[in-house]
Amino acid sequence: MGRPRKMVLLAGDEERISILAYLLKTNCFHLIRASDPLEAEKQFLKNPVIDLVIIRFMNPDTSVQLTENLKRLDSRVPIILFEASSDAANALLNKSNSAGELLETIKDVTRRKRGPQMTLKRQLSAALSS
Repeated sequence: MGRPRKMVLLAGDEERISILAYLLKTNCFHLIRASDPLEAEKQFLKNPVIDLVIIRFMNPDTSVQLTENLKRLDSRVPIILFEASSDAANALLNKSNSAGELLETIKDVTRRKRGPQMTLKRQLSAALSS
């Protein structure tokens, strides 16, 4: 039996994330896609097993706001932010980074273990499913 696939929430404008989606799928990641911040937040709450979030919107302010909102919900889920800057992100990348650099960054940020505490995200998810 192989290693379990990492679940990645990929949020961004479709034209900005399509190549990323292809790269992640061909490297055995399970993807959840969201084309707007509201959908990304819904998917984040709905899927408590998300291992990583990658955000790439055309408007950097949109990306930063979503990063901060998701970190408030669960600060333990790593977030890679493209073409924007936020202290809440675990890693910052830009379009000049190679596919290898992206995969190495994913490996680095997902390697860190998450603690057992129940987060706001899990509390909300549990309340919604009751």
